[in-house]
Amino acid sequence: MIVFIESIKIFDENGLIKTISNNDLYYFSKDNKNEINLKKGKYRVIISVSKPCKLNFKRKFKDNRVKFIGYTNENNQGILKEKTLNLNIVEKAYVVFFWMAENIIYDLKRLKTGKNFDSTPEGIYKYGKTKCAGYAILFAHIAQNLGLDIESISGYAKGNQYNSGEIIEKPNHQWNAIKIDDNYFLIDSTWGSGQEDEDEHIKELDDFYFFCNPKYLIYTHLPENDKWQLINPPITKEEFFNQVQIQSCFYIYHFTDINYKKSHFNVNNLETIKLFYDLKNTEDIIEISVDIYSLNNNGYVKEDNCDYIIKNEKENNFEIKLIFNKMGIYKVCIYGKNQFMDSYDSIVEYYPTCVKNADCELYFPKMFANASDIQIIQPLYDNLKEGQEVKF
Repeated sequence: MIVFIESIKIFDENGLIKTISNNDLYYFSKDNKNEINLKKGKYRVIISVSKPCKLNFKRKFKDNRVKFIGYTNENNQGILKEKTLNLNIVEKAYVVFFWMAENIIYDLKRLKTGKNFDSTPEGIYKYGKTKCAGYAILFAHIAQNLGLDIESISGYAKGNQYNSGEIIEKPNHQWNAIKIDDNYFLIDSTWGSGQEDEDEHIKELDDFYFFCNPKYLIYTHLPENDKWQLINPPITKEEFFNQVQIQSCFYIYHFTDINYKKSHFNVNNLETIKLFYDLKNTEDIIEISVDIYSLNNNGYVKEDNCDYIIKNEKENNFEIKLIFNKMGIYKVCIYGKNQFMDSYDSIVEYYPTCVKNADCELYFPKMFANASDIQIIQPLYDNLKEGQEVKF
């Protein structure tokens, strides 16, 4: 089990007898035990841990980066072993993850030309560029040389160029799993190293993909071998390609669940999408935004004949109420941000099909910026009648 332990308090029948505080990472294993010797008797132990949703070692390693000298395998491995000698398993794995994000580039241009890659560790060291298979190969190579128990996983991934609902026939991605005691933890050093921007790879460390929760990763990564899903029960290939594609920012902004698990579904004129979140252990203030597009002969275009309103009446969810005034296929893009971000990040996309035309066009009341703290309860749509009560 991997957790950040903030404090351990031990009580006997007379009260508190010992407090252990540590803001660093504790790793309890058969070979690395943190033991507390107590006399025979009854005790009460309170262990306070930080929320285990995201491991973030950026600050710890930012000023002590592992720099490889030269291109030879012998030089690199010797320096890395020396630098990581006193680190535990998790920290060693993160040093490799961090170094690859800093020093290896995803070669989009070469990938699109169809040219072959030198995916050997020596070739990747030499050129500093590779594709996803090379990331997984190099990660496994370095980790094994540090004594870590590592596996490579082949499967299907829904990347930036993936079209929702598309069935990928052949495996198109590789990532890794590291074994600690009897448990495996998932690592994708490719997706953790940055993002695609047309023909360019933009370096941007994303440690969401270091020890990523399997129940989150399954929305974008499907292993060929069900064993590596690490969830029970495993999902089928058909279920994987039918389910909605959730971006890592969905979880980074503390969202936990959604009411629609499939990306394509039929709707009438009115529909509600719910996003559930948990802000108990954070000071973040979350905002969301929505864009609606309709499909025509030229592809998806911004739709002016639809409308939406965002409601946040309950403490743990956003409700996005949508109006579709005509039949057709739509794309609903949902974005999120917190108070520290200047722009919104994509968190989820849906592709609903409206199966009937509205009897008359409906729109939600227009809310102006200076009324952002006001929520309309009813009526949400339709024309006001004389003497009708409006609730805010």
